[in-house]
Amino acid sequence: DYQLTPAVTYTWNKHSLGLSGYYHRRKEKIPNITTVQTDPNLKYYTFTGMENTDGTTGGYSGFEREFVNHEFGGELSYQYKNDKKHFETSISLSPLSYNLQFIVNDDMDAASFGIKSGKSMNQYGSSFEGRIKWEFYHNMVWSCRLFYFTNYDHVQGDMENTFDFILNRFFSTRLFVHLRYDDARALNKDFGHFQLKELLSFGFNYKF
Repeated sequence: DYQLTPAVTYTWNKHSLGLSGYYHRRKEKIPNITTVQTDPNLKYYTFTGMENTDGTTGGYSGFEREFVNHEFGGELSYQYKNDKKHFETSISLSPLSYNLQFIVNDDMDAASFGIKSGKSMNQYGSSFEGRIKWEFYHNMVWSCRLFYFTNYDHVQGDMENTFDFILNRFFSTRLFVHLRYDDARALNKDFGHFQLKELLSFGFNYKF
Protein backbone atom coordinates (compact mmCIF):
# COMPACT_ATOMS: atom_id res chain seq x y z
CA ASP A 1 0.00 0.00 0.00
CA TYR A 2 1.09 3.56 -0.78
CA GLN A 3 -0.61 6.71 0.48
CA LEU A 4 0.18 10.40 -0.10
CA THR A 5 -1.84 13.00 1.83
CA PRO A 6 -0.73 16.67 1.63
CA ALA A 7 -2.74 18.58 4.23
CA VAL A 8 -3.24 21.81 6.16
CA THR A 9 -4.46 21.44 9.76
CA TYR A 10 -5.44 23.69 12.64
CA THR A 11 -5.14 22.28 16.16
CA TRP A 12 -6.48 23.56 19.48
CA ASN A 13 -6.50 21.63 22.75
CA LYS A 14 -7.59 18.08 21.85
CA HIS A 15 -9.19 18.98 18.51
CA SER A 16 -7.93 19.33 14.94
CA LEU A 17 -9.51 20.52 11.69
CA GLY A 18 -7.91 19.76 8.37
CA LEU A 19 -8.18 20.23 4.62
CA SER A 20 -6.29 17.76 2.47
CA GLY A 21 -5.94 15.97 -0.83
CA TYR A 22 -5.04 12.32 -1.01
CA TYR A 23 -3.80 9.55 -3.27
CA HIS A 24 -4.04 5.94 -2.10
CA ARG A 25 -2.70 2.98 -4.09
CA ARG A 26 -3.43 -0.58 -3.04
CA LYS A 27 -2.04 -3.66 -4.73
CA GLU A 28 -3.00 -7.25 -4.11
CA LYS A 29 -1.10 -10.13 -5.64
CA ILE A 30 -0.81 -13.87 -5.19
CA PRO A 31 2.19 -15.10 -7.19
CA ASN A 32 2.71 -18.61 -8.55
CA ILE A 33 0.57 -20.76 -6.25
CA THR A 34 1.10 -24.48 -6.72
CA THR A 35 -0.95 -26.81 -4.53
CA VAL A 36 -1.21 -30.51 -3.84
CA GLN A 37 -4.66 -30.19 -2.25
CA THR A 38 -7.46 -32.51 -3.34
CA ASP A 39 -10.30 -30.82 -1.48
CA PRO A 40 -12.76 -29.59 -4.16
CA ASN A 41 -14.09 -26.91 -1.77
CA LEU A 42 -10.69 -25.38 -0.98
CA LYS A 43 -10.62 -21.58 -1.00
CA TYR A 44 -7.76 -19.10 -1.21
CA TYR A 45 -8.49 -15.69 0.31
CA THR A 46 -6.74 -12.46 -0.59
CA PHE A 47 -6.68 -9.49 1.76
CA THR A 48 -7.46 -6.09 0.27
CA GLY A 49 -9.98 -7.05 -2.39
CA MET A 50 -11.63 -9.75 -0.28
CA GLU A 51 -11.78 -11.91 -3.42
CA ASN A 52 -11.61 -15.69 -3.17
CA THR A 53 -10.91 -18.44 -5.65
CA ASP A 54 -12.52 -21.87 -5.42
CA GLY A 55 -10.10 -24.74 -5.72
CA THR A 56 -10.74 -27.78 -7.90
CA THR A 57 -9.74 -31.38 -7.44
CA GLY A 58 -6.01 -31.56 -7.93
CA GLY A 59 -5.51 -27.94 -6.92
CA TYR A 60 -3.85 -25.19 -8.95
CA SER A 61 -0.49 -25.19 -10.63
CA GLY A 62 1.35 -21.93 -11.24
CA PHE A 63 -1.76 -19.86 -10.48
CA GLU A 64 -1.20 -16.10 -10.23
CA ARG A 65 -3.38 -13.00 -9.98
CA GLU A 66 -3.01 -9.26 -9.40
CA PHE A 67 -5.44 -6.45 -8.54
CA VAL A 68 -4.60 -2.72 -8.31
CA ASN A 69 -6.77 0.08 -6.92
CA HIS A 70 -6.11 3.85 -7.16
CA GLU A 71 -8.05 6.46 -5.18
CA PHE A 72 -7.81 10.26 -5.58
CA GLY A 73 -9.76 12.96 -3.81
CA GLY A 74 -9.97 15.93 -1.47
CA GLU A 75 -11.43 15.90 2.02
CA LEU A 76 -12.38 17.86 5.11
CA SER A 77 -11.42 16.19 8.38
CA TYR A 78 -11.92 16.49 12.13
CA GLN A 79 -9.88 14.73 14.82
CA TYR A 80 -10.25 14.38 18.57
CA LYS A 81 -7.48 12.92 20.73
CA ASN A 82 -7.45 12.29 24.48
CA ASP A 83 -4.10 10.94 25.67
CA LYS A 84 -5.26 10.44 29.27
CA LYS A 85 -8.06 8.10 28.21
CA HIS A 86 -6.00 6.57 25.37
CA PHE A 87 -8.75 7.44 22.91
CA GLU A 88 -8.50 8.89 19.41
CA THR A 89 -11.11 9.45 16.69
CA SER A 90 -11.25 11.16 13.31
CA ILE A 91 -13.89 11.87 10.67
CA SER A 92 -13.18 12.72 7.02
CA LEU A 93 -15.66 13.84 4.36
CA SER A 94 -14.64 13.86 0.72
CA PRO A 95 -17.22 15.55 -1.56
CA LEU A 96 -15.16 14.66 -4.65
CA SER A 97 -13.49 11.26 -5.04
CA TYR A 98 -12.07 9.37 -8.01
CA ASN A 99 -11.69 5.60 -7.85
CA LEU A 100 -9.82 3.53 -10.46
CA GLN A 101 -9.72 -0.25 -10.23
CA PHE A 102 -8.10 -2.68 -12.65
CA ILE A 103 -6.98 -6.29 -12.70
CA VAL A 104 -3.90 -7.63 -14.43
CA ASN A 105 -4.53 -11.35 -14.85
CA ASP A 106 -7.21 -12.85 -17.07
CA ASP A 107 -7.74 -15.66 -14.52
CA MET A 108 -9.40 -13.24 -12.09
CA ASP A 109 -13.16 -12.79 -11.97
CA ALA A 110 -13.71 -9.07 -12.65
CA ALA A 111 -17.33 -9.25 -11.43
CA SER A 112 -16.10 -10.16 -7.94
CA PHE A 113 -14.59 -6.67 -7.71
CA GLY A 114 -17.72 -4.98 -9.05
CA ILE A 115 -16.24 -4.51 -12.55
CA LYS A 116 -19.15 -4.95 -14.96
CA SER A 117 -17.21 -5.23 -18.21
CA GLY A 118 -13.58 -5.36 -19.26
CA LYS A 119 -10.72 -5.39 -16.77
CA SER A 120 -10.97 -1.86 -15.32
CA MET A 121 -13.48 0.56 -13.83
CA ASN A 122 -13.47 4.35 -13.31
CA GLN A 123 -15.75 5.94 -10.73
CA TYR A 124 -16.42 9.51 -9.60
CA GLY A 125 -18.36 10.17 -6.42
CA SER A 126 -18.18 11.06 -2.75
CA SER A 127 -16.79 9.25 0.27
CA PHE A 128 -16.80 9.29 4.06
CA GLU A 129 -14.31 7.77 6.49
CA GLY A 130 -14.38 7.48 10.28
CA ARG A 131 -11.67 6.02 12.50
CA ILE A 132 -11.51 5.11 16.20
CA LYS A 133 -8.53 3.91 18.21
CA TRP A 134 -9.01 3.06 21.88
CA GLU A 135 -6.80 1.31 24.43
CA PHE A 136 -9.75 0.01 26.46
CA TYR A 137 -7.53 -1.98 28.84
CA HIS A 138 -3.82 -2.18 29.52
CA ASN A 139 -2.07 -3.47 26.35
CA MET A 140 -5.43 -4.11 24.63
CA VAL A 141 -6.24 -1.84 21.69
CA TRP A 142 -9.33 -1.70 19.47
CA SER A 143 -9.12 0.08 16.12
CA CYS A 144 -12.14 0.60 13.87
CA ARG A 145 -12.43 2.05 10.36
CA LEU A 146 -15.74 2.90 8.71
CA PHE A 147 -15.65 3.77 5.01
CA TYR A 148 -18.44 4.71 2.60
CA PHE A 149 -18.14 5.46 -1.12
CA THR A 150 -20.87 6.12 -3.65
CA ASN A 151 -20.85 7.08 -7.32
CA TYR A 152 -24.60 7.78 -6.97
CA ASP A 153 -25.44 4.53 -8.78
CA HIS A 154 -23.72 2.03 -6.49
CA VAL A 155 -22.58 1.96 -2.87
CA GLN A 156 -19.53 0.43 -1.21
CA GLY A 157 -19.22 0.30 2.57
CA ASP A 158 -16.47 -1.16 4.77
CA MET A 159 -16.21 -1.77 8.50
CA GLU A 160 -12.78 -2.93 9.65
CA ASN A 161 -12.18 -3.96 13.27
CA THR A 162 -8.72 -4.75 14.61
CA PHE A 163 -8.03 -6.02 18.13
CA ASP A 164 -4.38 -5.99 19.26
CA PHE A 165 -3.35 -7.81 22.43
CA ILE A 166 0.17 -7.51 23.81
CA LEU A 167 0.62 -10.67 25.88
CA ASN A 168 4.11 -9.86 27.20
CA ARG A 169 7.33 -8.22 26.01
CA PHE A 170 7.84 -10.92 23.37
CA PHE A 171 4.43 -12.13 22.19
CA SER A 172 1.34 -10.44 20.77
CA THR A 173 -1.76 -11.43 18.84
CA ARG A 174 -4.13 -9.67 16.46
CA LEU A 175 -7.72 -10.36 15.42
CA PHE A 176 -8.90 -8.62 12.25
CA VAL A 177 -12.54 -8.69 11.06
CA HIS A 178 -13.55 -6.91 7.85
CA LEU A 179 -17.17 -6.60 6.69
CA ARG A 180 -17.86 -5.15 3.25
CA TYR A 181 -21.04 -4.23 1.40
CA ASP A 182 -20.77 -3.67 -2.35
CA ASP A 183 -23.97 -3.63 -4.42
CA ALA A 184 -21.96 -3.46 -7.67
CA ARG A 185 -20.73 -6.99 -6.97
CA ALA A 186 -22.69 -9.96 -8.26
CA LEU A 187 -25.38 -11.06 -5.80
CA ASN A 188 -24.43 -14.10 -3.71
CA LYS A 189 -27.30 -16.44 -2.84
CA ASP A 190 -26.11 -16.83 0.79
CA PHE A 191 -24.62 -13.44 1.68
CA GLY A 192 -26.22 -11.05 -0.79
CA HIS A 193 -23.89 -8.11 -1.43
CA PHE A 194 -21.95 -8.66 1.82
CA GLN A 195 -18.44 -10.10 2.16
CA LEU A 196 -16.60 -11.06 5.33
CA LYS A 197 -12.89 -11.52 5.97
CA GLU A 198 -11.35 -12.73 9.23
CA LEU A 199 -7.67 -12.98 10.14
CA LEU A 200 -6.03 -14.19 13.35
CA SER A 201 -2.27 -13.71 13.67
CA PHE A 202 0.40 -14.15 16.31
CA GLY A 203 3.59 -12.13 16.59
CA PHE A 204 7.01 -12.41 18.15
CA ASN A 205 8.75 -9.13 19.09
CA TYR A 206 12.37 -8.62 20.06
CA LYS A 207 14.22 -5.32 20.35
CA PHE A 208 17.99 -4.95 20.33
